[in-house]
Amino acid sequence: GPIIEWYSERKGDYPDSLEELTEGKRPKLKRGSLKDPWQQEVNYNADGDGFSLCSNGPDKRQGTDDDICYGEENE
Repeated sequence: GPIIEWYSERKGDYPDSLEELTEGKRPKLKRGSLKDPWQQEVNYNADGDGFSLCSNGPDKRQGTDDDICYGEENE
C-alpha cells in the first residue's frame, strides 16, 4: 500500500499495474513480492479515486470469505 501511495503522490496517478513498480534501474518492488503467501498473484485494481490489493486467501479462489484485501473496498 505505501509504495502505491508514494507512486501516486509522485506521478499524480496510480500505476496501471503492479508490474510497473518492478521496472527501471531502481524498482520499488521485487517481482517475487507480487505474490501472496499462497504463491498466487495479488489482485490489483486502481481508479482515479483509490486502489485495492487483494489476495484470494488460502482457498486460492477470488470472491470467497477468506479473501484478504487492502484499499478502497475496505474503507
